Amino acid sequence: MSIHRTKAALVLFLLIMFAATTLSLVNTKSHEPRNLALCKQEVKEYVTSEQYMEDISKVTSEAEQYIGEHLDSSRQNAIVLDIDETSLSHLQYELSLDLGYSVSTYREWIKKAQASPILPTLLLYKWVKSKNLAVFFITGITEDLRAPLTVNLTQAGYVRWDSLYMRPENSHEPASVYKSRVRKEITERGYYIIANIGDQESDFAGGYAEKALKLPNPMYMVK
Repeated sequence: MSIHRTKAALVLFLLIMFAATTLSLVNTKSHEPRNLALCKQEVKEYVTSEQYMEDISKVTSEAEQYIGEHLDSSRQNAIVLDIDETSLSHLQYELSLDLGYSVSTYREWIKKAQASPILPTLLLYKWVKSKNLAVFFITGITEDLRAPLTVNLTQAGYVRWDSLYMRPENSHEPASVYKSRVRKEITERGYYIIANIGDQESDFAGGYAEKALKLPNPMYMVK
């Protein structure tokens, strides 16, 4: 009788250990982040889809409506536009590096002046200019790349902007600090920024704009 009890106890012990081990494996697996390859594939499918442009168009349409409803002729009205993934698309560059990035390859890409316009933003830009608003570009691209960036913007259809603000060479301040400082400077010039349009949260930090409108960009984050 004692032998049977011992065997039963042993079997019960093994079952408990098996259950505990299985539960432990399940719990461990539940903390594993989503596989990077799968995440990248989802992002690639989205940014190359019609849905991506449709989502951008929703934001630019909202911007046009808001600007139209809040124009005040007693002010020097203006809008601020970011460039990367807001006015110009660097999707060709991003996909060539499997959504990667390096300073050297990015600089070489900018020098080629081959980024295509983001059409909903370009249409908004032309509409804004037809309403005689000032347009200020603020970009994190450094000042030494002004010539190719100017060519790229012009070829893409952005003409007659009021100022193109570029990050000073060797500047290390966060994008959020640099861009809010520039917006403050624009307001000190007497302009009222009715809308600020970009693809990063850092494009809006610090204020100095009545309305912030964010375009989708799941490819990277700039702080």
